[in-house]
Amino acid sequence: YYRSWQSGDVVTTETAATMADGLATMTPTKDNVVAIRKLVDDMVLVAEDELLDAMRWLARAEQMVVEPAAAAPIAALLQSKNRWPGPIVAVITGKNLAPELVGAVTSP
Repeated sequence: YYRSWQSGDVVTTETAATMADGLATMTPTKDNVVAIRKLVDDMVLVAEDELLDAMRWLARAEQMVVEPAAAAPIAALLQSKNRWPGPIVAVITGKNLAPELVGAVTSP
């Protein structure tokens, strides 16, 4: 959706390869693109390692074990600490953590 949000129209990609499968799509829905353009002021792309770092931070600091898509807001905040002034609310939802990621999140 990032490229579609930037362009204002549906942008199809050849792949949607990411551990954050809850955020992955190759062809965004037009109605969703329109709604996102209307309601979202800013969007940040995060890398896979930043997702893992955010998942680890949530596990250690907040005792929350979450899926990669749920960690994306925290990954964006950790990446861009001074990007937004004032109070910030991050919605964290989703615990569909693939078994192969459990060790990566819980190990030091």
